[in-house]
Amino acid sequence: MGAGDASDPFRPKCDFGDAPDTYDPYADPSTQSPAVHERSELIRLGATWNREFWKIGTTGTDDTDDGLAYTPIMAPGGGGYVVQVAAFNNSGANATMIAWLDYNGNGVFDAAEAITPITVPTSASSQNFWLYWPVTTNTFSNGDFTYLRIRITAGSAGMTTSHPTGYFTNGEVEDYRILVDNFPLANHLLNFEASLQDKKVKLNWEVSEDAGLYAYEIERSRDNINWTKITTVNANGTAGTYNYESIDANPLKGISYYRLRLIESTGMNRFSPVKRITIKDLESGLIVAPNPAKDNLTIRFDAAGGGDIEISILNMQGSMQLTRKQRITAGLNNIMISLPETMSAGTYVARIVVGGEVVYKKLIVNK
Repeated sequence: MGAGDASDPFRPKCDFGDAPDTYDPYADPSTQSPAVHERSELIRLGATWNREFWKIGTTGTDDTDDGLAYTPIMAPGGGGYVVQVAAFNNSGANATMIAWLDYNGNGVFDAAEAITPITVPTSASSQNFWLYWPVTTNTFSNGDFTYLRIRITAGSAGMTTSHPTGYFTNGEVEDYRILVDNFPLANHLLNFEASLQDKKVKLNWEVSEDAGLYAYEIERSRDNINWTKITTVNANGTAGTYNYESIDANPLKGISYYRLRLIESTGMNRFSPVKRITIKDLESGLIVAPNPAKDNLTIRFDAAGGGDIEISILNMQGSMQLTRKQRITAGLNNIMISLPETMSAGTYVARIVVGGEVVYKKLIVNK
């Protein structure tokens, strides 16, 4: 409320947290001040900056927390929790965004309950970010509530996970009441396919989904053990059956694996079946023999398809000693090369070009 000393008209426009008082221990001077940000239209959450001069609570009519389109339900007992937030930073420098979820229910936003701080680049447009808590062990029951806090301020302000409260000169703080319940989701992955097309991996999947499915992360692995996210595809957001497609334009050579990770409001780690892709690597499978060679040599390799091959042999000064072009077929190819009689003993380089790939092999000639 106001200070009662007629100073209200002169106070800077500030945005305060709206969670219950235990989350903002401002009544005790020995504790930190409440979460508060002075007004800056250049750094905010959602489409509007809150219009609060003092703390007015989650039911205040002048409060506009709009960084989240809606607040997902949290499962009792534990699991994960994920939500997408809209952030705006047009300050000309990076901003920092951090969120805290009181999943232990102690009425305080603990540093351990914060996500890893997110860097929000400067941009003239709003940007979306995923907030994800992989583990939310709790003792809540169906129908209970807890609270979520999101803060954004200038990166230079030095906000860390230890700052769920306190003052910053710009940015915004938003608090949300989170319902705890155990509503089931109805997301069904109908199929997931990966195919090789023009040296790119095409990924297609069909899903019967509901509003609790947020997005799909495409993951890739070299060994089917260690996985790396390569892209994210947003879900439709409404109930129905939908088809999705994505392209990995820079796939790994040799054998690699693909899978989908489904991002749901429960935070559960649900994955698609794993698909294997093999991209034949010309260099690793190409053999030049015998080596050392005397009069003849054979170039042996497995081709993914038909086309042309160009074979050149150069000396160490780069002078061409032999060049040859011919057609190849899909599958195993054995190309016989007769070395010119004028070639002297020494070290050479065999250059093989197939379908845009260039392979260099060291060649020793003994006469």
